[in-house]
Amino acid sequence: MAYARAIFNTESLIILNMLDYGETLNYDWSVDEDFSIVMMEGSVTLGDGTPISGVVEYRVQPNTQLVATATSPGRSCFITLFKISRDSLADQIVTESNKTRMHTFSPEWYDGIPPTDPVTTWENEFVSGNYTYTKDIMNIQIASSEWD
Repeated sequence: MAYARAIFNTESLIILNMLDYGETLNYDWSVDEDFSIVMMEGSVTLGDGTPISGVVEYRVQPNTQLVATATSPGRSCFITLFKISRDSLADQIVTESNKTRMHTFSPEWYDGIPPTDPVTTWENEFVSGNYTYTKDIMNIQIASSEWD
């Protein structure tokens, strides 16, 4: 099972990344500034050969497409973090309408109204084997997100 999922608040874009042993996840895009990966579980080897394991932060260099292959038994999970409040970064990865949505969005339940039917899993979106995370997939996830 390999998968990536975008979540956000008004300042940040966070991409949750999950892989099983031997699977590769790659972003088919890059940005012109560095960004953080925070490894949460398991271990991966990045496209440049850098191994990452344990709970650790790693800085991906500018203009580098992220490629990560899970190297530990079981599941490997990490997040990528982007400071979306910087327009120069946001303009590289999200549509203008999604940038506006991210800066201004708050779900109905934010003011105390709990969601009536919250999404409890994204499991039906998982794929077996390698996964390419495109800007189109990310923008669709952002456009349809209700923070649930």
